[in-house]
Amino acid sequence: MTTDTGAFVEFRNIDKTYDGEVFAVRDMNLSIEKGEFITLLGPSGSGKSTTLMMLAGFECPTAGKILYEERELASIPAHKRNFGMVFQNYALFPHMSILENVAFPLAMRGAGKSEAADQARAALDMVHLSHFADRRPSQLSGGQQQRVALARALVFNPAIVLMDEPLGALDKKLREEMQIELKHLHENLGVTFVFVTHDQDEALTMSDRIAVYNDGQIQQIADPTTLYEAPENAFVASFLGDTNMLRGTVSTVSGGMAKVALTDGTMVMVDNAGGLISGQQTQVSVRPERIVLETGDVGITADRIETIYHGAHASVICRTQSGEEITARLPASAIDDVTSDKLRVRFSDRYARAFPIAEAG
Repeated sequence: MTTDTGAFVEFRNIDKTYDGEVFAVRDMNLSIEKGEFITLLGPSGSGKSTTLMMLAGFECPTAGKILYEERELASIPAHKRNFGMVFQNYALFPHMSILENVAFPLAMRGAGKSEAADQARAALDMVHLSHFADRRPSQLSGGQQQRVALARALVFNPAIVLMDEPLGALDKKLREEMQIELKHLHENLGVTFVFVTHDQDEALTMSDRIAVYNDGQIQQIADPTTLYEAPENAFVASFLGDTNMLRGTVSTVSGGMAKVALTDGTMVMVDNAGGLISGQQTQVSVRPERIVLETGDVGITADRIETIYHGAHASVICRTQSGEEITARLPASAIDDVTSDKLRVRFSDRYARAFPIAEAG
């Protein structure tokens, strides 16, 4: 007998091992809500693709259970799960026309030729490719082939669309365009999207929620803003975007805040996200865009050692008296205001979080 949690998809205490000893996923719990765009994000080998393959039915859990609308999926083969799948390599049939490729899932489900063609045209129209219906995949660009693969995944009205690094083969500009297209398509259709990527910007751009993986476990799951601004541990802070990590020792703790003595002796107040206690060694995480550079008497004393121009913004790299580097990210228009090489580095306690040194990895 199962307990009703209201979740559309639920992973309960999932383990996945290979050769009986190598853990790809370890004691994982994850709930997916109907209609959401959830991204599984992490480095290579962290377990995110394995999670997707288990949901698709291409891999089986070693332990635990996966529920879909409160039904256990273990006994349902992949081709009967009504889930659409988009792979990184698109997996289009080269000898078929674009229309035939998109209609293929319908033909496999017993649809008539005329009905399948009509639904395939409607799916192609949805991704703005109906005028390419008679072409072969080799006659389309990478971005167009990716759209065809998406149309094929959507043509039979799947309950969930699973996407495994589908934008990985595209160049940067096209990748960014496709991110926005996917986001808009999801908003218009309301279908549940489960998306796997190792690209942090991609995850932040498109997702309702992001599950951050490392070493087979989910480190944190939350909406993009919460993950970026309020990471729960050092791994999430360092993996999701850029951050500065400054070593120090906790002086006092009060009301969820910690007073930390940095290695150069500067005292700073930070959010005690790691649950630190007085005397504990810590890392203070602060995003480069939250760093303020001044020439006054308040803040961490540092020398500017390099300025790197990125176009819309620039990175100013400073070195503290204790030898640690701090990077500040400033709008390109503000760089001319930083005229001195002797600087004071400041940041607000609301944007800084403290974690145990042991979490650094």
